[in-house]
Amino acid sequence: HFPVAVRTEGTELLRRKGDAKLFPYLTAAGRERFLAGIDVSAHQQTVDWEKVAAAGVKFAMIRVGYRGCGTGKIVEDDYARENLRDALHAGLEVGVYFFSQATCRAEAVAEAYYVAAVLEEYKDRITMPVVFDWEETGNENARTKDLSGETVTDCAMYFTDVIREAGYEPAVYFNRHMGYYLYSSAEGYDIVREVNSPNVRLLFDIYHQQIMEGYLIANLSA
Repeated sequence: HFPVAVRTEGTELLRRKGDAKLFPYLTAAGRERFLAGIDVSAHQQTVDWEKVAAAGVKFAMIRVGYRGCGTGKIVEDDYARENLRDALHAGLEVGVYFFSQATCRAEAVAEAYYVAAVLEEYKDRITMPVVFDWEETGNENARTKDLSGETVTDCAMYFTDVIREAGYEPAVYFNRHMGYYLYSSAEGYDIVREVNSPNVRLLFDIYHQQIMEGYLIANLSA
């Protein structure tokens, strides 16, 4: 079981008078749904969710909390519960994300249990994924500054396992340059074969694969 990906449009969507772009959301079964969505947190402060719905937005990904990159403490987003309540009341499909700065499996699991606890009141109404959002902060003093890709991948897997067990569909946000999910072409081949879908393909970057793995003839033959 692998987390699915969700793309959202930023809040600038609301300034385009409802001219919402539609992005594909690929379900775990490989079926595409086309929905316009926004990603919100305390940075947007109070959101008028009725206006959001009237603008043609169909779903919202709401930040429920974050872990401080310096302190390591879990903090609830100041607007999380308000956004959950009002977005659902406005009829939007809702998913959530947690901005992780986990440095180990135990912290990732703690974050997942925290999210599940926040969502308990809305458990049967969360129809979009619950997302692990681990990003580089650019802070030289961040406790995550030199974290390895393998560790981040471990954290993502443990977080999503807990979320899945809690009854939600897990997903992972990451920046495009942070594709830490796989570490060898063989892993990529295995996933493509297992999923067996035309929507899942492998981009084999010959230049970088030669640097990372070497012996390209054997890898390409695999």
